[in-house]
Amino acid sequence: MVGKWYLPYYDKHSMAADTAGALISLFVQKRTNAWLYLLGVPVGLSMLQPTVTSVNGRVVDKDPPPGWQVAIGVPVIGASALGYIMRLTTYSKIKLNTIQQNYEQGVPIPAKLRRKLKSKHFANAAYMREAVRRDLQAQKERQAHK
Repeated sequence: MVGKWYLPYYDKHSMAADTAGALISLFVQKRTNAWLYLLGVPVGLSMLQPTVTSVNGRVVDKDPPPGWQVAIGVPVIGASALGYIMRLTTYSKIKLNTIQQNYEQGVPIPAKLRRKLKSKHFANAAYMREAVRRDLQAQKERQAHK
């Protein structure tokens, strides 16, 4: 996702470029780490498994899980899935594009997101801009040799 804020060089004084790039870095990080919410699903599913009684390796009896396991397992699965969906919708690509378009028109980034931007996001933005610059330069050189 390349926009106007990707400068051909890293400029510490270019706050607008850094902020927009850092916002992309924040959204990528949050969306990438969303899978951690799904770790509760196997835990919840394991609580819903029936109790198996076996003698000499043969299944003698399968009892449904006790009520307390169902009472805990179902909400754990639901909370995990809901957390995953909420994280993906909170940091969706559509929301990022909307914020970026508003930012280019002069509307400030919402304070909630500005507070979440850390120095690692700005450093990642500078790295992305440099990578884009090098890629564009390599493309120009390949076209010049043709």
